[in-house]
Amino acid sequence: MSNVSDEAHHSADTRGKTSAVAMALAVMALGAFVAYDSATGLTGPGYAQVGPGVFPVIVGIGLLLAGAGLLTQAIRRQWRVTWIDLAPSAGSGPSAASLRGLMLVAAALALNVVLFAPLGFIAASAVLFACVSAALGSKRFILDVVVGVGLAAIIYVVFAKGLSLQLPAGDLWTSLPWTR
Repeated sequence: MSNVSDEAHHSADTRGKTSAVAMALAVMALGAFVAYDSATGLTGPGYAQVGPGVFPVIVGIGLLLAGAGLLTQAIRRQWRVTWIDLAPSAGSGPSAASLRGLMLVAAALALNVVLFAPLGFIAASAVLFACVSAALGSKRFILDVVVGVGLAAIIYVVFAKGLSLQLPAGDLWTSLPWTR
């Protein structure tokens, strides 16, 4: 009986290590793509020493380094990916709450995309924050919405005033009489 459980554990461990290596390589590939694409395509002629391609290159290099760290941990078996089986065997599968949380996060991301244009960055981000908080187990929906609005407003102001980059305000808010 222990041979069967040892074999199942070894199979799951091998699958987890293989998945972790694949995830690490995917992160590294994304980093390489971002760094290469940014370094070769974004910058045009200009006088500034720090152009628009510098920060995406930094992000790409950061992804490459993070992927290398994950790969090192995966090879040393310090990190492995855990899969969710949709048809679990008795006592070994995910709980209904974990599947609910996963589906709620996926729905929140899709909802964020749908709400972004009509409601704008702040409202769509607040909804995303509240849904992800609920998926992670929070029971205080009103507080989550308030915190989401606050964080999104801070980010909006930083982008709009600090970086002079405009995030979408939303069609709903731009059509109000006092915004004209």
